[in-house]
Amino acid sequence: MTLVIDTSVAIKWVAPEAGRDAADLLLAGDHTLEAPELLATEAANTLWKKSVRGELSARQAREALDVLLHGGLAWHQTSALLPRALDLARLSRHPVDDCVHLALAETLDGTLVTADEALLRVARARRIAARALASFVR
Repeated sequence: MTLVIDTSVAIKWVAPEAGRDAADLLLAGDHTLEAPELLATEAANTLWKKSVRGELSARQAREALDVLLHGGLAWHQTSALLPRALDLARLSRHPVDDCVHLALAETLDGTLVTADEALLRVARARRIAARALASFVR
C-alpha cells in the first residue's frame, strides 16, 4: 500500500509527541512511504520551534532532521505538485502547503495519513483516500 505521510505524522517519528506508537507502526508495516519534499522544510520548522521552546536541544533537532531526510521516505518534487495543490486549495479553501500532500496522494493513487483533522476532512470532501494516524493503533 502506498501511504503519503504529512508532517504531523513524520515529526512523531523523531520527537516526543502523542501518537508516536501509531506513527511507529507505519514504519514497521509493509507500506511504501511517500512524501513531498515540502515535508522536509515543514519538519525542520517544527524541530526549530521545539528547540526554541526547550523541548529539544539544537543537536537533537539536527539529528532528528537527519533521520527524517534519510529514514526511508520516498521524496517527490514539490514544484511538480503545486498546480494541483493550488486547485485543491482554491476548491477547498485550505492552505496550499497542506494541499501539496493531498495532490501527492491523488497523483500516486495512494492514501494520505495525517494527524491533522482539518486536512483529513478536506481529503474526504475531495474524495482523496485518507486515514487518520490514530486508525493505525493496534
